[in-house]
Amino acid sequence: MQDFILNSCIFGPLTKGVIDRYNPFECGNDEDMDDFFRDDAISYRKYQMGNTYCFLSTENSKDIVACFTVSNDSLRIYDLPNSRRNAM
Repeated sequence: MQDFILNSCIFGPLTKGVIDRYNPFECGNDEDMDDFFRDDAISYRKYQMGNTYCFLSTENSKDIVACFTVSNDSLRIYDLPNSRRNAM
């Protein structure tokens, strides 16, 4: 798998544009994970809760090969404006 990722994919952030242009990422039998990458990952970045990255296939220009999220281990919500703090 590592050789495939290195030789046949490009790496970048999972953005709204990627979600709109590429085939939906599917984890297999985990609907919660599919829902997170499709609907929630962008909000995580917006609210600085974590950043999601993906590997995009260079062989099939519509496939997302893999996704992962790096989550913050803590959030300092008291430094945020009231509207953002309340949303968190």
